[in-house]
Amino acid sequence: MGFFSNLFGKKAQENSETVSQQAAVQKKEDDNWETIPKWIKVDDPDERRKVALIASSIAKYDDNGKEYILKNLEKRNPEYRKLGIIVASTINFMVPNSTQSIASIKKAKS
Repeated sequence: MGFFSNLFGKKAQENSETVSQQAAVQKKEDDNWETIPKWIKVDDPDERRKVALIASSIAKYDDNGKEYILKNLEKRNPEYRKLGIIVASTINFMVPNSTQSIASIKKAKS
């Protein structure tokens, strides 16, 4: 057991220090950026009614015998959607016939 700890122990400590340094740099970079959410809460009462009606009709169509309670209503963020279309079309123009997915969109904090 001492053989393996001597052989692999130092590398594990070096790796953990490297990982912690990388995490510190990543956190510093993340402080300058703000993530744009994919979904936003519906605050307007009229819009909330429309979204609730659509969501409940979809849920009711799936199974008629159950009761559904809507706890949280969210809609797609129009800013995220617009930026996603711009990014996807730019990538498709630069690299035709490619397949990418957008994991997140961030903007610089002002």
